[in-house]
Amino acid sequence: MDTRVHIPTSSFCNNHCVFCVDSGICGRPKGYDYAKIKEIMINRISDTDRILFTTNEPTMNERLVEYVKLARSIGYKEIVLTTNGRRLYYKSLCIALLKAGITKFVMSIHGHTAKVHDSNTRAKGSFNQAIQGLYNLVELKGKFNFSFNISSVLTKFNYKYIYEMITFFSDFCPDLIVLNPVIPQGNGILFFDRVIPYYSDMAKELILAIDKIDIESKNIPLCIIGFFHCLMPYHFKYLGTKENIIGDKDKKVIELDAKQWQMVKREECKSCIYFNICRGVYVEYVKRRGWNEFIPVVEKD
Repeated sequence: MDTRVHIPTSSFCNNHCVFCVDSGICGRPKGYDYAKIKEIMINRISDTDRILFTTNEPTMNERLVEYVKLARSIGYKEIVLTTNGRRLYYKSLCIALLKAGITKFVMSIHGHTAKVHDSNTRAKGSFNQAIQGLYNLVELKGKFNFSFNISSVLTKFNYKYIYEMITFFSDFCPDLIVLNPVIPQGNGILFFDRVIPYYSDMAKELILAIDKIDIESKNIPLCIIGFFHCLMPYHFKYLGTKENIIGDKDKKVIELDAKQWQMVKREECKSCIYFNICRGVYVEYVKRRGWNEFIPVVEKD
């Protein structure tokens, strides 16, 4: 469960991602006004010093730099921006955001070529702009103290290129490369069969890529979020979760995440050694494709 303060920053996006979970709210009044944002920041600073600017594409809000300055002045230490990176094409915006107080960028890049990426975003030219944004961040790393992650959603358009994508992303030396499956909400439901590969097929490609690249020896910072332990039991370390539940707090976090993303387990899952740390499988996925792919891991060599 994310403990950061989430600020819905924009009602619009300059991409049209085929998997977008926010597709139903794009163009609607989702972002808060300045007074509301300030109120939220002040009320939550006693709970956490971490804040995230998100939804739909924050850089589409002309007051974003102002909001970032406000967050820093209130006392937030970790100030994160999620972005598709297109407007970071303009180095002046990158510099303005960094001077305002951004400490981390999470860049959404969904392919290693324009053809692959733009087929996911349904926005011609989005790859070239986002990649220039990455080059700008790499150049500015030596002048400002910040980190950046590259995040990619795995779809039918790109999952067979996982090896190429990880290799390409690693050349930018990000602090973390994050891969995750499509969440079957929003466009993920609307275009389910067109967009979502079988998770077992995705797992095979992930394993092949990890083993081929030899990620551990090359020290590539890879994390696979929201995936399924029973499909990758021998590559557990890349799944971004603890191997064992420490206490009730961990269990509560898993329960809340499962509820938020509509994930379920079946009776057979109780025999799996990963039962306590697994959030389950998306309800919509199980409805359409069943449980046959998900075989409990009863022991691990």
